[in-house]
Amino acid sequence: MRFGGKLLFDAHEFSPAEFEDRLLWRLAYRRYAVELARRFAPQADAMTTVSWGIAKAWRAFCGVEPAVITNAPPYQEITPSPVQPDRIRMVHHGGAVRSRHLERMLELMALLDERFTLDLILVPGDAAYIARLKEQAKPFGNRVRFLDPVPPAEIPRFIAQYDIGLYMMPDNSLNNRYALPNKFFEFVQARLAVAVWPVSEMPMLAEKFGFGIVAEECTVSSMADSLRKLTCEDVSRLKRKADKAAREFCYEANFPRWQEVFDRLGL
Repeated sequence: MRFGGKLLFDAHEFSPAEFEDRLLWRLAYRRYAVELARRFAPQADAMTTVSWGIAKAWRAFCGVEPAVITNAPPYQEITPSPVQPDRIRMVHHGGAVRSRHLERMLELMALLDERFTLDLILVPGDAAYIARLKEQAKPFGNRVRFLDPVPPAEIPRFIAQYDIGLYMMPDNSLNNRYALPNKFFEFVQARLAVAVWPVSEMPMLAEKFGFGIVAEECTVSSMADSLRKLTCEDVSRLKRKADKAAREFCYEANFPRWQEVFDRLGL
């Protein structure tokens, strides 16, 4: 640094491919993003990102070695909620972003039996998209609800009333492929089973720690097949596994990695 300071680059994700699923970005902005990252990222004294896959992408791109600081919330003492014999309650929370193809969760509901319900807690932004989702959900009646968002710090305790956290992450970009989003960790802190497509690092961790429902393929029908076979006892077992894993999937687990960063900065 010009004045002798130390530079920490919190890359979060892999900016050279940030919006590669969008044609306009690829045509107008990708070259700029690539050159910016290639020129300045290696100048940082320390660097952080949110997953091991994205850290590997940065290493291959320009030789840097980011520390992985996950998007996990603080640990919370939460007891897994009981699963009703005739009801499996699913939840999804986050931004109403078209590129996430949230409508596929509604397509999923059409393939599931009456035991399954889905609550969508969406951050407002794209009003037209949310309106379209609500219209698509009408045939399901009370089985699909749209709830107002809650403050981030309250999310784990609020969604602990559910049984399964659902996220069908599309495999349409490098950052999605290696994603470890905050909702994944919030699902675990809430002691939920986690249902995901076989994309990103989420299924690997969910299966390793035993709380995951991972579809065979990235299709709605494959996810439906994985969910339909679940019993009340299966879901309860997965929630107990999430409870055991909660200490591994919290912000406090990042402390040793932050120490690595501080060491690189000489702090």
